Order: sequence, then structure tokens, then C-alpha cells
Amino acid sequence: MTAMHAELLKLPFYSIILRYMIRRLHGSNKKNIDYLEAKTIYSYHPGIIQEASATEMVVNLLKENSMRTFITMLILLSLAATAVAEDSIGAGIRAGASAGRSGYFTEAFGDLYLNRLVSIGATLAFVSLDHDSAKSLRRDDSVPVTALFKVHAPIPILQPYAGLGAAMVFHDKRGVKGTPVALAGADLRLGPSPLYLNIEYRRQFDDKLDFLAGGVGVKF
Repeated sequence: MTAMHAELLKLPFYSIILRYMIRRLHGSNKKNIDYLEAKTIYSYHPGIIQEASATEMVVNLLKENSMRTFITMLILLSLAATAVAEDSIGAGIRAGASAGRSGYFTEAFGDLYLNRLVSIGATLAFVSLDHDSAKSLRRDDSVPVTALFKVHAPIPILQPYAGLGAAMVFHDKRGVKGTPVALAGADLRLGPSPLYLNIEYRRQFDDKLDFLAGGVGVKF
């Protein structure tokens, strides 16, 4: 092989002609053709084989990424399917006590379930707490009105949730006061009926009050 042939093999069109000549000389047996092409071209022009290997690597990588993208889309679609809008309403009552304080509270609540994951709601409560001071023991009654945003775990029977909100607290002796609210709880469905049991912990930050309550609700 002359130096001129070696230089010609560096040209893409010459490599194509070489492949064509090999196919003409060795018939149509694909296995033999592939072997002879690889052997001949690699002997005279290793760069062609290196380029082919790099191209094959890129194609395989794209195939893997496409499969990963496809699987990711399936997972996202399945999650979206579990969160199909319910447009249902839950309402009920609950009662409980304040941790570290003597007193009680009762509350009516309502929730609009935008889907299986998210709900917005409101509560209206009556709270009666005892306040100790150096001079006397006095009772403070208040009516908190709370707006809430909750995120639910999409579990069929026991559904934990957590949320944030804001409350306007109407005190009988101290006027009106606003406070942010955080809460966590769970709903327990009672079989096929629309009834469910509820337990909830709530924190009123400005008043530094912790409430624990239980109740019953109905979803329709």
C-alpha cells in the first residue's frame, strides 16, 4: 500500500468506494461483508472505526435517555391519575383541650377537596382557657376563625395531612388578634360510609397555644 493510498483513505468518499468494492468482490453474505469491511478499513484507516464506535455509543446513550424520559412520564401520569379532582366537601365537629393550659375548645370545620392531594378549608371554634396570674385566676374566652390550606397523603383508609393557615381570634376581653397556624392530623374512613373520624394537632403561634382534638366528619 502506497503513501498515496493511505492519504486517500483519509477522505470520506474514498472510504465509501472501498466499502462498495468489498461488497462487489465478496457477494451478499452480510456476516462476511461486515467482518471484511471492519478488518480492511481498520487496517488502512483506524479513524473510521473509532468514529463508528463513538456514533454507536451516542445512539445507545440517546436510547437510554429516551427510555428514562418515558418511564419518568409514566410515573408522573400515574401520580396525576391518583390526584384526579374530587370536588367533594367534608364537614364535621371536633373537641379537645389545650396542652399545658386548663380549658377546652369545640370547633366546627369544613373542607373543599380540590383533588385527592389538596384541600382548602375553614374552622369556627369556641375556646375557653384559664390564665394564672400573681393576683387571680381568670378565664379567657375567644372565638378563632381560621382559614386553612392542607396537603393530604392519598392513602385509601387512613389519610394523614398537614397544613398552614391564618386565624382571626376574637377575645371577649382583649379585642381581635391575628395569628399564623400550623396543623397536622389524620382522617380515618369508616368503611364504605361517608363518615370518618378525625384527630388533629394545631399550633397558634402568636398565642403560643397547642391544641389536640378529635371529632367526626362526613364527606359528600
